Amino acid sequence: MELIISIEYFEQFTIIDTDFDSNKVNNHLVDAQEIQTTELLGVALYDRIQLALQSPTTDPDADALALKLKPFVLKATELNLVPFLNKPVTAKGTQDRSGNFTTSASGTDQGLILDNIRAKVEYHALRIREFLNDNSTKYPEYRNDCNGNNQNFYSTIHLV
Repeated sequence: MELIISIEYFEQFTIIDTDFDSNKVNNHLVDAQEIQTTELLGVALYDRIQLALQSPTTDPDADALALKLKPFVLKATELNLVPFLNKPVTAKGTQDRSGNFTTSASGTDQGLILDNIRAKVEYHALRIREFLNDNSTKYPEYRNDCNGNNQNFYSTIHLV
């Protein structure tokens, strides 16, 4: 699987402080891309993006869509990652983590942060759906199922 955004891109543009483990970010990045992006695009269009990422410049339309997906994947990754920053899941269960000079955010504060990120994910998803609908001749996979039947994927995505 080719990633739409790199860990370096995530580190550069995320709202999350850089005090995190890149390997753990990668796990949440893969989840955001495989789950939320596939849900947004549908399997056929997601597969087309994957092929374009493997061979850049062979499909300029897929390359353009991959660029438009970057903010969506970034925010979806943040949404997946934030709950685990101060509440890691270990073999002993979920635990609170706090450093010498910090304390974990309260459940209410964490919920507000997640609501804010979720709203941004929804905004980017809406922009991508509008782009795909406006360019339906370039992305017929978005509206057609595997049998060529017209579908309407213009619906809301409900994230975590």
